[in-house]
Amino acid sequence: MPRQNRIKKFLNQKHKLMLMHADTYEHKKSYQLTNKKLILGIILLTIAYFLLSYLLISFTPLKNTIPGTSDPIAEKKHSELVRQLNEMKIIVSKQDSFIHSIQKMSGFVSLDTSKIQKEERVTYLPKDYLKKVEQEQPNHSHEDHEDEKLSKNIVVKGKSLVLFPPINGVLTNKFDILDHAGIDLGSKLNEPVKSVAEGYIIFSEFSTDNGFVIAVTHDENVVSIYKHNSKILKKVGSFVKAGEPIAVVGNTGENSTGPHLHFELWLNGKPVNPLDYFSYIEK
Repeated sequence: MPRQNRIKKFLNQKHKLMLMHADTYEHKKSYQLTNKKLILGIILLTIAYFLLSYLLISFTPLKNTIPGTSDPIAEKKHSELVRQLNEMKIIVSKQDSFIHSIQKMSGFVSLDTSKIQKEERVTYLPKDYLKKVEQEQPNHSHEDHEDEKLSKNIVVKGKSLVLFPPINGVLTNKFDILDHAGIDLGSKLNEPVKSVAEGYIIFSEFSTDNGFVIAVTHDENVVSIYKHNSKILKKVGSFVKAGEPIAVVGNTGENSTGPHLHFELWLNGKPVNPLDYFSYIEK
C-alpha cells in the first residue's frame, strides 16, 4: 500500500509552468500540470510521431530512401524503364551505324580502302563526252536503249532483283573501289534521273563535294546512290517505283567537272561495280 500511495502521490504531484517577459519579468500566463498529464502528453506525442512517420513512409516515396524497404510496383516500373533504356541504346546504336553507312555511301565519310589494292582511274570527264552523248542517244529508240542497257539481275539468297538504268548516258568513268566507288554517266543537263528499282528514299542532302545527293534502299540490302544532281525530286521516306524520276542531272559539287550522274550501287554495305548489272557504251 505505501508503494501505491507513493505512485499515486507522484502522478498527482502538481507543477506550475509560468510564462514571463524576458526583460521585465512581467507575468504573462501560467499553467498547472500534474505528472500524470505530463506523462500522458508525452505518450500521446510519441504515438502521434510514430503514426505520422508510418504514414509518410508507407504512402510517400520516402520509403524508397530507407535501406531494406522496397515497393513491388516501383521495382517493376524501374525494371521496365531499364529494359526500355537498353532497347533504346540498341536502337540508337543501330541508327548511328546505319547513318554512318549512308554517310559513307553518299561521300560524307571516306571509304576505308587501306587494304584494297590501288588501281588507276580517270579523274575528270573527257572534254568531248557531250559530243558522244549527242552521237549515242539519237541512234536508238527509247525502248531499244532501255533493253540494251538492262543486263543481269542481282541475285541475293535465291531472289532476283531486276535493276533499270538510271539515265540514258555515256560511260565516262569506270568503277574503282579505291577512289571511285561507282560510275560516271555523261548526259545533258536537266535529264531525269530514275530510280533503278522500287524502294524508299533514305538520304536526300546537299554535299559540298558531291552536290545534291539522293539514295534509295531496295530489297535484298541493295542501296543505290545518285550524286551531282541539279535538283532532288523526292524527300526522305518517300516510296518510289522502278524507273520513277527522283532527281535531275546536274553539275553540282566541287568534285563535278561537267553535267553528269555519278551512280553507285551498294550490296550488303559494300560498293559493287554497276557495270556488272548494266551495259553502257564506253567513252
